[in-house]
Parts: sequence; structure tokens; C-alpha cells
Amino acid sequence: VLFANGRPATSIRVEAGGESVLTDASGAYQLFADGNKSHIVSIVDDKWAAPSHVGVLVSEGQNVPGLDFTLSAGAVIRGQVRVGPEHLPLTNNTVYLTLEGGPAEPTGVPGPPNPTRAFWATKTDQEGNYRLCVFPGTYELRMISPVRPLIVTLSEQADLVRDFHFPRAPLIGLEDRVKGTVVDEHQQPIADAIINGTPRSKAFQNEGAGINRTNREGKFDFLLPLIPVVLHAQTSDGRMAGIVRIETDEAPRVIRIAPTATAHGRLLNDKGQAVAGARLQYGIRVHEDVTKPNGPAATSFGGIVITSAEGRFELRSLVPGEEYALESEAEPESNSWSPLSTIKAVKPAAVELGDIRLRPTE
Repeated sequence: VLFANGRPATSIRVEAGGESVLTDASGAYQLFADGNKSHIVSIVDDKWAAPSHVGVLVSEGQNVPGLDFTLSAGAVIRGQVRVGPEHLPLTNNTVYLTLEGGPAEPTGVPGPPNPTRAFWATKTDQEGNYRLCVFPGTYELRMISPVRPLIVTLSEQADLVRDFHFPRAPLIGLEDRVKGTVVDEHQQPIADAIINGTPRSKAFQNEGAGINRTNREGKFDFLLPLIPVVLHAQTSDGRMAGIVRIETDEAPRVIRIAPTATAHGRLLNDKGQAVAGARLQYGIRVHEDVTKPNGPAATSFGGIVITSAEGRFELRSLVPGEEYALESEAEPESNSWSPLSTIKAVKPAAVELGDIRLRPTE
């Protein structure tokens, strides 16, 4: 590892595959890496950086020489992480950049290729500040799950500021679980009910939620550190369902379910002709900011239906009193949706929607 003028760079950290070593007085380094794998070899330093060696194939028992580096002043990304309504600093939280190297496989080694990834990590200080230094390029800025990664591109000698504010601190560990009970109209526990959750903040990803079920006592317990969150519960047959919105850590985790409704309609094009085989999506809109009804939102707790040869469709397991968005697919198999209509059942009965027309632009 050398500086641009050829002078040896001493005490510079070189890392690969989770192993690291410091350069000696001559700038030389040597580290051990898992054999029969591909690695990214990187410089990790607060001031200096160099392009990483990506896709370095290491065969068992064979050395890989010549992985030299020439250092230059690194690009910096820094910022402050705050949480809650009072915007308090989030301290001692890991922030890191990752560089994805893609899958690679040594010649002659059977099995699937192994993906490669390099990390530059730091922790927030007492004011919630963080700072990372890397070679210019495109990285993922991450925090400990369940915070979503952010794609960032750093130019030469950049000093990029990225601040974060989360509705609550990301929680880590087995103790960070959502526990609650699903009951019916008579407060009787419901066993084997299906639980799903959608966070209101896009800062959090839905890891750990998945499909969860209540036990014999109607209780659920799973990893979901995503508050504020909307929780949905329904029986396996979809005949009973309910919604609860949790805004704070202290909010009760009881989901009351009741008989659901269905809705029927027919899809027509702008010429009044039935549209067969069209994909429709329906669900409850979970807004990132409840004060901005036109802001970012996820369509959750519904499903996708396909119209019949006569253009007819049925929407099942609707929770009475909740407004559902009905959306049409913009283009076949695009998974991109356009607003079509809204549905709100007032009681657990069939709702006749009649004919619904696609917009001319569709």
C-alpha cells in the first residue's frame, strides 16, 4: 500500500472477507482468507482510500499476490441520526457502507457462486453523528436491520451529508418483539389467526414480519420492530378479520376481528366493453404520513384478482369500516398499479360495485 508519491503507507487497515490486518513499515500486508471463495479486498481508513479489488478468487492452499493499493484522499459521507417526536440523537448505533461485488466462483470449484460484499462501519456518537470515508463510487448506506438501505454515490473528495430521522429507534435482539392477542367480538381468543404488519415509515423494512399465526390462546409473538405500524389479523378462511393501528410502544396489542364483507363488480374499458384477464389489486392504504393522504403509501392486506371472461371480479375478506383502494395494472405483468376506485363496506355483507371503467389512458 503506497501513497501517490510512492511512499509506503504504514498502519493502514486492509480487509477481506471479515478479516483485516495493518500494513507494516514498508507498506506491505498479508492476510488469510477463506479458500475456494471470491473476495473483495479493501482499504478501511478514516482519511485515505483506494479502489477495492473486487472478485478476487482464492483457491485453497494457493496465494494471491500483487493486490496493491495507491492511496488518495477519500470521499466522506457523514450525518446525524435522530429518533422520535423530540428528534433525540440515536447514539452508539452502527452505520455502514456496503459495496456489492456480485457473485463469483473460482474455476473448477463446484456449487453455486458466492456473493461478495465489503463493509465500512462506524457507530454514532453522543450527538448521533456518524462519518465514513471510502473511495468514490456507489454504495449502500445501511443501519442495523430493520432500517432500509439507501443507495448513495460519492464523487471524488466528496463531503456528502445524509441525516436521518426515524419515528422510533431501530430495535435489536430477541427481546424486541411485538406481542399481542387476537380476539373475536365476544373477546374470545382466536387460535391460528394469520398476522401481518405494514410499517408506516419507509425507513423500516418488513423483515421478520412475514406470515405469523396466533397460538392456542390467541396470542402472537414475533420480531417486528416497526412502530408505528398497522397490524392485520384474519382467520385462515378469511371470514373474519380486523385491523389495529399502533402509533407508540405503549399502545395495546389487541386485534379484534369480526365477520368480513365481499365486493363484486365488472371491469369495462373506456368503450364499455368487458375486460377479461385483467389484474386488479386491492388493499388498505398505509400512509407514511397520516396527515398527507396523497403522500407515499403502501397497499396492504388485500390481494390480486383476475377478471373473468365477462370482466367480473370478487374482492374477499374486506374489513367493514375500512376503506380499500382498487387499482388496475398499468401494463400486463408490470406490477405497476394505477388508481381505479375505492371501496368501503359498512357491514359484513356483499357489496355490489356495478360496472367500473378503466381510465382512457389505460
